[in-house]
Amino acid sequence: DAQDQIAGRETATVARWLEVPERDSVFAATRAGALEIRADGTWERRSAHAASSIARDPASGTIGIVGAGVERWDGERFRPVLFSLRHPRWPPGRFAAGSPIDLAIDRRGTWHLLYPGGVIALLRPDAAVADILDPEDGVPSTALRLLAHPETGEVFVGSAGEGVVVVGPAITPGK
Repeated sequence: DAQDQIAGRETATVARWLEVPERDSVFAATRAGALEIRADGTWERRSAHAASSIARDPASGTIGIVGAGVERWDGERFRPVLFSLRHPRWPPGRFAAGSPIDLAIDRRGTWHLLYPGGVIALLRPDAAVADILDPEDGVPSTALRLLAHPETGEVFVGSAGEGVVVVGPAITPGK
């Protein structure tokens, strides 16, 4: 699907992007899906699912996107990452995660998936759920963005009203 022009606002609105030097391109998370934009200006859609964030594992180079779902780059396209979330403290039916709004991947390869309401699901590199953090664990209920520090493994959580907090090595998955 190489294109010479950006077809519409959904494609042109980039939520987040990252450089992929080994492909001489940039991957961008957009409402129209994940795009690969090459140095010559051409682009291809690599996932048709709306994407709100994209992140890369600083150690392995694994790339993931979140939005309408959770997907991992396989070298040719993004493929779904399948997992099941069950909150350890909440009764069945109370926890409905919805779609993740942000993603950070720490230096251990742990995926931090941010959901509305200050819920963070931690996935190990094999996509198994390691833990679920929420406001009772110190995650702001108005959390909006995540940022993983590549050297320390800390994950910074930015919020709309409660400032920035840090989760990471101090929080041990699997309480």
